[in-house]
This record gives sequence, C-alpha cells and structure tokens, in this order.
Amino acid sequence: MTVAVEKLQKWLGAKEDEHLECKEAKTNFHVETLVEYGVALANEGGGKMILGVTDKLPRTVVGSQVFAHLERTKAGLIERLRLRVDVEEIQHPDGRVLVLQVPSRPIGMPLQYEGAYWMRGGRNRARRSKMQIPRKDGHHGARRDREGTSDGQPAHRAL
Repeated sequence: MTVAVEKLQKWLGAKEDEHLECKEAKTNFHVETLVEYGVALANEGGGKMILGVTDKLPRTVVGSQVFAHLERTKAGLIERLRLRVDVEEIQHPDGRVLVLQVPSRPIGMPLQYEGAYWMRGGRNRARRSKMQIPRKDGHHGARRDREGTSDGQPAHRAL
C-alpha cells in the first residue's frame, strides 16, 4: 500500500468537520460548488476536500471521473480563491480519488465568492455575513482599531 493510500484510509475513517469535506462526485461536480467549498474551508482555517468517496461513515472509495485536467482545475481554483490549492490524485484500487488541500485565508481577510462569505454549516456549506466569520483570535466580525473603526479611518465624533 502506498503512502497516499494509507493517508486516504485514515481520512475515510475521520468525521467530517470544518476542516474535512468528502463528496462522491462520481461523474459530476460543478466547479462553482468546488470553489464555494474551497472558500468555506479557507474561512474555517484550511482543510481537505476529498472527491471520489462516500459522504457518510463508514466511507468507501467509489471513484471519481470529475476534473480530468488537474492543472486546469488547480489554476481555476487559484484564480478564484487567490490561494494556492494543492490537488493530489490517488489511484486507489477501487477508483480515482482527488484530495484538495486548501490553506487558511490570510489573517483579517475573510474570503468571499460571488458576494458570499462561505463557511461550513453542518454537513454543507452555508452563506455567512462578514460579521459571522471567526477571526483568528476566536471572536467574530471585523476588528475595531484604537480609533473605534474597523477600516482604519478616524471615527467621526459629534461636536
């Protein structure tokens, strides 16, 4: 068994959370959905998306035929997310599996796509407002600076 297949076996037994997303994606998976999940993972601190495995535990490999041109898929993700997304193809005995490693968003810069800040919501992705995105310090929303504003501009004070 190769190292990649051994790592995959470990992920197959793990519970999905804000850092791990698994989808069957046997023959069809929209690139826009892939981007939304990528944004959600980045906004949650980064994680993996695995295509070609069953969604629910106990997971099995079902194989995936989507995104046959990995370099083009990777370039499209980088263009939309503005983050370097690594894509690994694993040739498992039961079928092809894609593992996308999405890094965390930059500190203080929640990602959005098509006007929405995506995050994980239960087993799916969910639209959120900028104020609902957790900051790296554990709080939510934009950080206020010393002047009481979130954009670095001086606060307007009534005379």
